[in-house]
Amino acid sequence: MIHLKKQSRKQHSLRAIIKNSFFRLTAVVSITFALVSVSLINFTEYKLFIPHLQHEFKLIIQINSMRDGSFVNEYEDSTFYRVDDPHIDILPPYLKDLDVGSHEIFHNGKAYHVLVKEDAHYRYLFEINQSDFERMERAVIFIIIIAMLLSWGVAVVTGRILARKIIDPIQLLSERIKHIDQNGSDTPLKEQYSDDEIGELSSLFDKYNQKIHEFLRREKLFSSDVSHELRTPLMVISSSCELLLAQQEKNTPEYRQLQKIKSATDEMKELLSIFLALSRNSDIDAKRVSVECVLNKQYQKFLPMAEEKGLTLQVQIDEQPEQQYSEEYLNIIIRNLLVNAINYTNSGSVKMILNNDRVSVCDTGPGIPDDIRSKVFDPFVRSQSSLFDGMGLGLSIVQRICEKTGWKIQLDSEKNKGTCISIVY
Repeated sequence: MIHLKKQSRKQHSLRAIIKNSFFRLTAVVSITFALVSVSLINFTEYKLFIPHLQHEFKLIIQINSMRDGSFVNEYEDSTFYRVDDPHIDILPPYLKDLDVGSHEIFHNGKAYHVLVKEDAHYRYLFEINQSDFERMERAVIFIIIIAMLLSWGVAVVTGRILARKIIDPIQLLSERIKHIDQNGSDTPLKEQYSDDEIGELSSLFDKYNQKIHEFLRREKLFSSDVSHELRTPLMVISSSCELLLAQQEKNTPEYRQLQKIKSATDEMKELLSIFLALSRNSDIDAKRVSVECVLNKQYQKFLPMAEEKGLTLQVQIDEQPEQQYSEEYLNIIIRNLLVNAINYTNSGSVKMILNNDRVSVCDTGPGIPDDIRSKVFDPFVRSQSSLFDGMGLGLSIVQRICEKTGWKIQLDSEKNKGTCISIVY
């Protein structure tokens, strides 16, 4: 299958298209020329040569009109017959059954053109030996065929040279672009090409590459600034909450509020690490835990939110996977799926289901509308009928994390029955 795909790409490459197009053009032109040449030979024979013979035949008949009886006149390359019915045997056997008109016949390895006329008394035949003309005609046709085949061979060679001359600069540009991509070089390409279309293309790429480098530089600076400027105040808030929690008695309103602040701060620190990792396409040093542990943690966190809407929040453990995964990645995935499920479900339940190869979050909500189902994982896409005031980024973040970790997302939604989103790890 891979071999067929490679062969298909080779057949549809620009180099192959140029070679095949040049060969087809040459073949069409050469075949057209050959057909026109043969038609011209036939035109010359039937429009010029035969009328000349007919005129000569008429003159011979007139010259011999004063003679009586049947006779045969032989010339250098032709023979004239005038016979009546009693002397029909004067004619050679191969001429006896010819109808009135013009005929081409072959006899004893020779080609003849025979003209036949009749009147009330005699039958006239004019036999012209045109073997030399036929040999010349065959020679011309043979030369035309050889020339056509030679033109095909020249077209193959010329097509390869032309394709190489056109494609090699493009291929060289492609290789240098790959080299730039692999090594991060910003060396201009324009200086390596002449002032032609390829040079213009390399100049445009240089401008585009310069913009990309500038964008990446600003993105790195922004990521560094965000990492530095946000981590410090978050650390201050977190440490201050820990000190205040140590000074407060448990089960008091102040203690619970401080716990919420501390939990939100930790969540922000976790989100900051993940967003920076996604933007830089780097890995994070995260603690690995079981999926069941993350589900139980998120259950405790979102249970009050579900109960406030009158929903039942459940955790169903069907199978427990042996492997452990990044706690931060799992937390943000399950959190976003639960937020969507709870906010878009007005009655019924939200269930987290754990299997050996996947974890699913299912709800009994209205389902995902058909008009956004195919793009529900795109950024800023959300149902217009929902009262949930979100930005439409939750599922997009889930998808980006899955793409980074190699996990897959499966969506199953039915109108007025609910939605189930599974993460297959």
